[in-house]
Amino acid sequence: MVLRMPTFDRRGFLQALGAGLLCSGVRAHGGALSGLSSAADADTLQRFVRQHNQFALALHRALGGRGNLFHSPLSVWTALAMLAEGAQGETRVELERALGAVRSAGGLKPASDPTVAGARLLAERLAALGEGAELRQADAVWVDRAFGVNPATLQALRARFGAAVEGLDLRGAPDEARAHINRWVEERTRGNIRDLLPEGSLTPLSRLVLTDAVHFLGRWQAPFLPKLTRSAHFRRPNGSTASVPFMHVEAAVPVREGSFDAAGAPRDPWDTGRGGSTWLELPYKGDTAAFLAVMPDEHDGLPALEQGLDATTLAARSAALRQTNLMLRVPKLKLASRCDLVAPLRALGVERAFDASRADLSAFAAPDEPDGRSLHVTGAFHAATLAVDEQGTEAAAATGIVLGVRSAPRFVSLERPFLVFIRERETGAVLFMGRVTDPSA
Repeated sequence: MVLRMPTFDRRGFLQALGAGLLCSGVRAHGGALSGLSSAADADTLQRFVRQHNQFALALHRALGGRGNLFHSPLSVWTALAMLAEGAQGETRVELERALGAVRSAGGLKPASDPTVAGARLLAERLAALGEGAELRQADAVWVDRAFGVNPATLQALRARFGAAVEGLDLRGAPDEARAHINRWVEERTRGNIRDLLPEGSLTPLSRLVLTDAVHFLGRWQAPFLPKLTRSAHFRRPNGSTASVPFMHVEAAVPVREGSFDAAGAPRDPWDTGRGGSTWLELPYKGDTAAFLAVMPDEHDGLPALEQGLDATTLAARSAALRQTNLMLRVPKLKLASRCDLVAPLRALGVERAFDASRADLSAFAAPDEPDGRSLHVTGAFHAATLAVDEQGTEAAAATGIVLGVRSAPRFVSLERPFLVFIRERETGAVLFMGRVTDPSA
């Protein structure tokens, strides 16, 4: 998950923490991953996490903007992977490329692709984070009751994602179906995501909806004291300041910290500079998940940091963080973002799935389903919320992908008297003209 926020003075960082990246998931301890049955599993999982993190950073850049932003790459990635299960041909190739799947030189088949096994291993690990940091993820496929769905694809979605499958009257009662799906999302995100699918997103032409919902709750290993929370200045990207509530600790707490110069080399945390950044990781109880903040030296340095950060750098600098004890202050946060994913996904190379004339999502349909060949994505939506307070962090997100069909060609019957012309096309010159009042005469 990525949170983009402005920053404040570099020298005050160790006393006043800005927010950067929220990472809940896998972290290597001492170069190895715990809880895995084999070195092969550990390698598969690490390869998949690199692949997934590269997608996360690319998605963050594609979402663009300069203001607050919060999203769940895990949710978007899962929804796209579900969509890929029903895609074929070049449509599937585009989706897999966007997801980061490894392909053979010919581009037709996966070659040593860690995606399937890696996603399973990550899901198992996230489900067992522990009571100090809990993540729950749910998936569902909503199918129009009159649509002939491919049972093999549904079985794959159940097996790989644990997706629930439910039939709804999408074409006959789209508004009621939308309300039902939105209630499901709201329940799975503990009330944090409401109305994921906006008004008008489902129509009588809708045939399937894919949804993913994620909820995270983490409690700080070293909670902040509410009595110490007080306002302080936060520097915006334009250099102005805003007074916001900051949480404080009473004594130095254990964290992992690192500081890097513009070239990425480690530096003394007290060094000042330009183009560098300071990284700070706050653990949740159980040390299975953490809040990672990445702050550039300059108050307007975040765009350059975002553009230059890749999965390799993220992994290397995270691994270079050192355990230390610090006094901290952290801004209390309450963010909510909504994103239309169509343009960002197009920027990631997903084109055909949105094109009614080129999309091949026919694997969702039974062979005899007439609408199967015209399935395409008619909408893609994402919403996420973040709350950071003295006790910990709550984050939720949901992604919805709507599949529909082309509208049926309009039927016109020349059943009343009409004029007829024969024309030269380019100039419009009338060569012949007539009137038809009774074809039977």
